Amino acid sequence: MTLAALAASEPVRVDGFGGRAPGESPGLALRTAEIAAPAVIARRMLAFVRAQRSPYLAKRADLTAGPDESVLTIEFGAPAPLGLIR
Repeated sequence: MTLAALAASEPVRVDGFGGRAPGESPGLALRTAEIAAPAVIARRMLAFVRAQRSPYLAKRADLTAGPDESVLTIEFGAPAPLGLIR
């Protein structure tokens, strides 16, 4: 749901998903996503993610600045409702 909401207003590039602990079942929900976007768009996405309320509020959301774009990392706690990232 979060990724769909972000992509509805701006084109995004998902660099990766993660968040499963070693040995966890592949059927469990992924809890992290890394999304690349131009810096100004990434800052807007960060503000959107941080403005959410439970159960959509991320445990952690931050930016890593790069030369051409920034990477927004979003992490949800466990257990998290299914579908928050994808």
